[in-house]
Amino acid sequence: MKRLLFLALCCLAFFATDALAAGIRYYEDPVYVKLNKDDELPMQDLMTLASEGDARAQFILGDLYSKGKGGLEKNRVKAHYWFEISARHGFTPAFFRLGALAKHNHDYVLACQWYALDADHSTGKEAAWSKSELQRLSKSLAPDAFREARQGAKDWLKRQPEAMAVILKDEANARKTLPPPDLGEDDGKNGKDKKDAAKEKKAAKDDKTAVKEPEDTRKEFHYND
Repeated sequence: MKRLLFLALCCLAFFATDALAAGIRYYEDPVYVKLNKDDELPMQDLMTLASEGDARAQFILGDLYSKGKGGLEKNRVKAHYWFEISARHGFTPAFFRLGALAKHNHDYVLACQWYALDADHSTGKEAAWSKSELQRLSKSLAPDAFREARQGAKDWLKRQPEAMAVILKDEANARKTLPPPDLGEDDGKNGKDKKDAAKEKKAAKDDKTAVKEPEDTRKEFHYND
């Protein structure tokens, strides 16, 4: 066993030396070097997108905080915040990540609430996953506790309009105060004037008030418990 370990270490040393000789630059996992020299921190562009209402960026930020990756400290409170904002915007994979956080905290009633929401609002593999978790957890809960979880899901949906009003107001302020990342957008040019672009942006923002999943997000899912 020791001999195998010694050989493995020798192989790693050889390949590392060979890579260094070839001038290959290695980063620790995850990569958290700054993408722009003016960024205050490595994830600045992601935080800007998340603060301005990008549901996928919000989900990714929640994932990074939940694992302590991307140069961010591990913080499950911040992870929960960004996952729930993402869920409010209709990105349903955030529901089962919220369920996973609740399970880590041994709050199985809350976990059932999130899995119930995901099972009711997603499709395909994602819905099947949440339904199986919901069924498994329900077996360990008293009937009253399971009813409490179901009622919690209904209450969460009932608060959706009020919650989105607060969220959209915050994001409107973020658009005024945060410098948007340069994504190479034409800002209303090339056949669209700025008024049309503004109308489309407002329509897209108004459409975020309902819980729904973008159609192109249901292809493949990674369940990180």
